[in-house]
Amino acid sequence: MPSPTPIPLKTLTLTTSTPSPTKPGTSNLTPYISAEIYSPPSSQPASTSTPTILLLPFWGGTAATYTPIQSLLATHLPTIPSIAVSYMGTGNATLSSPHPLSSPSSSCTTPNSSSSHPNSIASLTHHLLHLLQSCLLHQQSPAINTRALVVVGHSMGAKIALSLLSNLLNPNPESIAPPNVKIRGVLLLAPAPPSPLVLPKGVREGQLAAYESLESARGAVEGVLVHEVGRMDGEVVRGLVEGMVGMSRGAKEGWLGRGGMGGDLRGGLRGVFGREEVSGEGVGEGSVGEGKVGRGVEGVEGVERVKIKVLAGVQDKVERIERVEEETVGFLREVGFEVDVRRVEECGHLIPLEKPEVVVEELVGMVEGI
Repeated sequence: MPSPTPIPLKTLTLTTSTPSPTKPGTSNLTPYISAEIYSPPSSQPASTSTPTILLLPFWGGTAATYTPIQSLLATHLPTIPSIAVSYMGTGNATLSSPHPLSSPSSSCTTPNSSSSHPNSIASLTHHLLHLLQSCLLHQQSPAINTRALVVVGHSMGAKIALSLLSNLLNPNPESIAPPNVKIRGVLLLAPAPPSPLVLPKGVREGQLAAYESLESARGAVEGVLVHEVGRMDGEVVRGLVEGMVGMSRGAKEGWLGRGGMGGDLRGGLRGVFGREEVSGEGVGEGSVGEGKVGRGVEGVEGVERVKIKVLAGVQDKVERIERVEEETVGFLREVGFEVDVRRVEECGHLIPLEKPEVVVEELVGMVEGI
């Protein structure tokens, strides 16, 4: 596939104050989440029915992972804004600089949830809620409408999308979820399951080592993540590999730990429909607010309008179709969500980069159905 057509993107970076490692008694502004925002050319405020598409990348991805999709969306859905995210320690939200950052777009003194790891699912969800608050409070673009979000989550990003969904539909008393932010559609790409997965130490160390050099990261892309790397644009692959290696150590370790892939979102998602009242450490790792599940579906506005679609690559070696259908699709249906599934032929794990046109096709249908 050729390189995507360039589109104008606005960068929004949220920062927090941290002690300076070089100047005792002083603080630096360091980023904890960054976003690339595409706004339609019109300056007219968005209507309440016009959605905004929120794009959450996989472990190793950045906002740039979604540049091909944002470019296609600007062509096929020219009036729809999109927001692609870089998590803390990745892309423009890398925490490696010890020096103060100039002209932060916004700031927040408490970016982390009470979860023990700043890159846990709970913390990253917390950061997203701050991002949505910033879009609401500071009017980053008149076209951005957080009252009708369509959330796209890829792999790890899919687990974060489900955590965000749980927090917005079923907020607990400690939640910072803005009350007027609504999710109208969810598109999960090669999703990591909502249930926990704990890797053996040797496997975990092997995954960390895979992203330590450009050579090893490229080997992971060509040998594991992608079905046919020859079909992808060389510049896209190069940018992907550089983003994987550029992750901070914390960003790499956060997903592989107990609060990342080892977190359990099932209690919070059951709570959306009032199926189960759960309080426990495992749930807390995947929902903002120490694992306390709030009210169920009674009084939760809009739960019946959330559409969930799952795409699974037929040649995916990471999240195999059978696992996706059993652990993600099966569970969500069991809880009470309506979920459709599509198998993507000739595609591995990196659906946004291998088959961006398929992702956009699904988004067009989802947006037109809102």
